[in-house]
Amino acid sequence: MASTSSGTERAAFAERIRGALEGCCPDSRAELAGSLGAGTADAFSDIDIAWVVPDGRFPDCLERAVAALAAVRPVGSVRRDPDFHHSDRRRLLFVRFTGVPLFWRLDLDVRTASVAGDPYYDTGNPAARAREGEWSRPASALANALGAVKAVARGRDEAARGLLDRG
Repeated sequence: MASTSSGTERAAFAERIRGALEGCCPDSRAELAGSLGAGTADAFSDIDIAWVVPDGRFPDCLERAVAALAAVRPVGSVRRDPDFHHSDRRRLLFVRFTGVPLFWRLDLDVRTASVAGDPYYDTGNPAARAREGEWSRPASALANALGAVKAVARGRDEAARGLLDRG
């Protein structure tokens, strides 16, 4: 488990992120998801946030998101999940902030209100996927390597192997 101070700091940081997202996009809601949302976070847990935005404001909210996040903490990098790169109602952004622990990456699942309850929206839709050259294979490989480190630390060797095999 994360130390109390580290866990408390991460929770406070996540709360500031939530507030910044909701503040930059009227009528949106940002909620903790994953292990932080479930109360099962450990020292290796990232920050998962589900952000539901109004359908008509999807492009605008996406455009404002990085600036809103940078107001919380300088943003080091933003990477889009290639599976939803062109989705009309869904994006998954991986955000690294400067000056925070490596494991505190933000996984921001952005969906419009009309598909918020559909966990499979655009999964497997070839039109939603990034084309070759629109995403970084090296950045994805580094993210998988970090995921493998986390899996080994949690005693999940098979999961680590799968992440390394994916590259």
